Amino acid sequence: MPQNKKVEFALLLVATLGIMSGITIVSSLPLISKTFANIPHIEFLSKLMLTIPSIIIALFSPIAGIISDRFGRLKPLFVGIVLFVVGGSSGFYLHDFYIILIGRAILGIGVALIMTASTALIGDYFSQEKRHQFMAKQGMVVALGGILFISSGGLLA
Repeated sequence: MPQNKKVEFALLLVATLGIMSGITIVSSLPLISKTFANIPHIEFLSKLMLTIPSIIIALFSPIAGIISDRFGRLKPLFVGIVLFVVGGSSGFYLHDFYIILIGRAILGIGVALIMTASTALIGDYFSQEKRHQFMAKQGMVVALGGILFISSGGLLA
């Protein structure tokens, strides 16, 4: 059981990072295509900015689970947050499209670590009944986060 409400709040916030990784960039895809219009097939390639993190998450999550079991939950969670920040912000400071795609792959690794470690922490911290309640609360927060993030992504684009 978490020691306090701050831990519960942190786990809820961390859960929103997974949806943030994809939703916030959706409204920027047309601008990305326009910015890198000189690259052949940019319409297709720009959509990879949305799909690459998801592919990496799917491929890396089993490895992230092994890492989380081997090194504890918090270290992979913190590394995942750092990778999330570095990979997710790469479009702000990088100007090469293909390097930004690599940044999106790094984002995917970060999200895989975050999702796996945070879910394992929920399993560690909560008894079965409380776990179901917390997972329901987490689902609600993720849905609300999705609404907030798509709106803020549109404003930032």
